[in-house]
Amino acid sequence: PSGGGAPEGLALSLTLHDQQIRILTRADNPGMLQSEAYSLSVGLTRSGLFTEVRRGENRGRTLTHDFVVLGYAERPFQTEWHLPLSELQVSATLREKFSADGPEAGATLALVAWITGPDGRPLRAAGGQLSTGI
Repeated sequence: PSGGGAPEGLALSLTLHDQQIRILTRADNPGMLQSEAYSLSVGLTRSGLFTEVRRGENRGRTLTHDFVVLGYAERPFQTEWHLPLSELQVSATLREKFSADGPEAGATLALVAWITGPDGRPLRAAGGQLSTGI
């Protein structure tokens, strides 16, 4: 592609139903992604985290962090990928904390998926906020 952007005619969709993640990809030219140099990734993120800084140049400040990755999975590119939400590499402590009845059940969680090209740059991404805990 010219200018180093994403290839034209490349689509990515991400859905979550009954704790199952489904990632679908489509390319107008199916042969364009038939290389092991491409990969698919999915991440679980949390927004609205705060850190109260106690030392250093930011001492006394409260910093806000959005889209902090809690769990992640990656595999070689394929056109369809199904995986249980539980297979994302999320620690047991975080899983309990952000479960539907956990202490941070109202946290803003989101899923994001992306296709990475041979040069390591993301080519396409899709995502959305979760309405329930993990």
